[in-house]
Formats: sequence, C-alpha cells, structure tokens
Amino acid sequence: PDLISHLNSLPATLPRIDVHKGMDVATEAYSGFEGSPSLADELKRLGIGTVLVVGLALDYCVLATAVSAKKAGFRTAVALDACRSVSP
Repeated sequence: PDLISHLNSLPATLPRIDVHKGMDVATEAYSGFEGSPSLADELKRLGIGTVLVVGLALDYCVLATAVSAKKAGFRTAVALDACRSVSP
C-alpha cells in the first residue's frame, strides 16, 4: 500500500506532534529538530523510537531532519515517495 493509505490505517489514538520550524526570521532552521528543540525529548517521553520523515525539500529539510533524528538516537527512515527535492 502507499504511504497515505498506511498512515490512514493507523489508530486515531496515536499522538500527534506538529513541528513548526523556520518561524524566527533571524534563525535559519532546516531540521525539524532544530525548529523544535524539545522534539527529541517529547518523542522519547512518548516512547517513540522510530521517526519517519516526509516533506518538501528532500535535499535540505528532509535530509537535515533525518540526520538530526538519527543523531538523537531514533531509528530513522525517509519515505521517498512522500518527498520532493528542490534540485531536479
């Protein structure tokens, strides 16, 4: 099944965490972990050990977020079919 079908099949009781990055014009943030300093702590508090990264700017934001997740100790995967690159 495709990623959207898989995500829609997950229980609605799973925690939802919205990541907001790049909100401060004076601070450049590519990683979702940079924009949300407590994201790693919150995921660990919830017992989450795996991070699936999706989004735009595969070659910038998605890459930076995946690297940050791995450095924070999470099992990390990138869903390439749910990403787009800035560069062709």
